[in-house]
Parts: sequence; C-alpha cells; structure tokens
Amino acid sequence: TVGDTGVDLVQTNDGNYALLCEASSSNMDIVGAHGGEDYWLAKVDTEGEIIWSKTYGGSYLDAPRALIEGSDGNLLMTGYTLSIDGDIYTTFDNFNIFTVKADGANGEILWRRTTGGSQSDQGAAIVEIDPLNYLVAGNTESVDGDIIAKHGLHEIWLFQLSAYPTPVENIEQTAIRITTNTIFLDQAYTYQIFHTNGQLILNGSANNTIDISRLSDDIYILQICKKQRCYKQKFIRPKQ
Repeated sequence: TVGDTGVDLVQTNDGNYALLCEASSSNMDIVGAHGGEDYWLAKVDTEGEIIWSKTYGGSYLDAPRALIEGSDGNLLMTGYTLSIDGDIYTTFDNFNIFTVKADGANGEILWRRTTGGSQSDQGAAIVEIDPLNYLVAGNTESVDGDIIAKHGLHEIWLFQLSAYPTPVENIEQTAIRITTNTIFLDQAYTYQIFHTNGQLILNGSANNTIDISRLSDDIYILQICKKQRCYKQKFIRPKQ
C-alpha cells in the first residue's frame, strides 16, 4: 500500500516466473519486510498467482536492479543497499552492492554478499559463469574496500563473485584451533562459515570462540575478518 516498483522478470525453467521488485510496503503480498525499501522476490505461476515471496535487506534503502535464474535453478539478484543490519553485512556506511542467491524452490537465502568501499557503489547486472561463480557489473565511486586500480571519480566496476569469498589480505599470525564443537580464536573477529557448495551456514561476531556443535560432520570454509582484513581456511568438523 506504500509503493512497490517492478524491476525485473524472468521465466524459470519450471514454466513459472520470478518477479523482482523494490518494495516499500509491509502488508498484503509483502511478507517479512525489514523497513525502508527491500528487495522483494516473488515466484508466480502463469496466471499471476503467487507461489511464494520473500524480502531481503535491512532497515533502510535496499534497491534491486537485476535478476537471473542460474543453471542450478536458483535465483541470483543484485542491486545496492544503504542498510547495515538485517541481511546486510558491511562495515561501510554508504551505498554498497548487495547480491543474493536464493533457493529457486522457496526463496530461502543460500548466500549473500555486500561488496564495495566507503563511497557509493551500485550493482546493475549479473551473469553466471558456473553455479559457484558470477560476474557482477555496476558502478563505483570508492577508492578503498574491495576496489582496486581506480582511475577516476565515477567508474564502471566489473568483478567476479564466488559462492564463498576469497580474502584480499590475510590476517597475519592468526591462531585458530578447531575441536569437535568449538573454534578457538586468538582475538575478536566477525566470522562466516560456508559449506563447500557456497551456502552460508553460520555468521556473526565472536570474542574468542565459535560454537559449531550444530554443524554436521562435513567440510566447511571459515572466514574471519577484522577491519576489512580477512583470513580464510578450510576445515573438517571432527566426528564426535
């Protein structure tokens, strides 16, 4: 009832359609709104009836700009965000590119990435390389963060986005010890744990320990970050 704008529409392999909107509403068809404007993704049938719908973003402005269906049947969307909460993970208080991969069957988040720097960065298009790697195109005014080799004030930015991120700069002298139920760290970090298929499993902030007791016995990727410096390593959760 407030104002919702259609952004992109794709026909999915199952014969239905995926509709991407910038949604300001929080009632009627819009379920789970975060506040401000959100990414709103809806799967609809050939009669226009909603099969499912989901919102993504934070409490401020989240503006989607492009949607594709991947070869694995899941849905990829990109745009930009000014939020710093909800589904958004960033240390920059400005526009950043916000990319989400959602399950094509129900819209649940498989993973999401916030990329950019301290100035305005906006996503405009996304294409698939393979189910774990994507190219995102947009524009940037930043000269820090994820931006390298910038030439002017306002530039086109093209980058490859992987299902799990690769650190630009390792945190030196990081002490990590992994037991059956706990990861022990030498200091406080923000962290993300991914399955090797790229799905985000756990994320948050930890002083010295991360509880992994709910993880199944499998191979995972741990990324810890502090002040834009990140360290990543693969680990196997030991059997109990």
